[in-house]
Amino acid sequence: MITDMSCEGIRRNHVPKYEASPNDVAVVKDLFRKMVGSKCQSDPLYQTLKLKLADLEPTASRCKMAAQYYYNNNDIPKTEQYLKQALELEQNATKQATIYMFLANIERRKVSDLTPAVATQARKYAKKAAELNPGWGKPYLFIGDLYASSGPLCGTGRGWNSQVVSWAATDMWERAKDVDPSISSEANKSINKYKRFYPTVADGHMRSIKNGQRYKIGCWIGTSTTVRLIQ
Repeated sequence: MITDMSCEGIRRNHVPKYEASPNDVAVVKDLFRKMVGSKCQSDPLYQTLKLKLADLEPTASRCKMAAQYYYNNNDIPKTEQYLKQALELEQNATKQATIYMFLANIERRKVSDLTPAVATQARKYAKKAAELNPGWGKPYLFIGDLYASSGPLCGTGRGWNSQVVSWAATDMWERAKDVDPSISSEANKSINKYKRFYPTVADGHMRSIKNGQRYKIGCWIGTSTTVRLIQ
């Protein structure tokens, strides 16, 4: 009877069976359990087995684990693949929301300079996260950051069209505080930072626009907001 359950012993006595049947779920799970029991997590085979199980017998948690692994290794297509599979398997709405926010962050990082397509898709993911977890402020913080970084996309980077995006961003940061007071400090930090980018009263006077009016922002944002002018 084989009793050597050291990591070396497991490799010597049990890995050959796995190598003979690498796609047998029962064999893979048995070897994985043995490696966990003997604390062999530093063995590269341990990670291989985790990924193998995500393919052979996928669960939401296994797919999320695989997504994180590929994200850490800068493989974005694989990351998205496993996250979307995790969404199909996950039944808990709050956990689904975290997956959607993972997708939103990945989408945003696809480009250094924001594009309408990337911004729109990233916002779509974040909005879905907000729907699934209404008391979570992070999606609104994220959308606010998207809006705030859209100055060069919606204008020249300076001037009226680039500045008004900060109004829409403020709306989102305020919403984040309303639904989730725990992130008020983070939201206030962003609000205070971008207040200095608001258009001035003089800018508004040139356009017959006053504080408190409703204003429609075009560009990819496409939302109505409240005019906020500074002296």
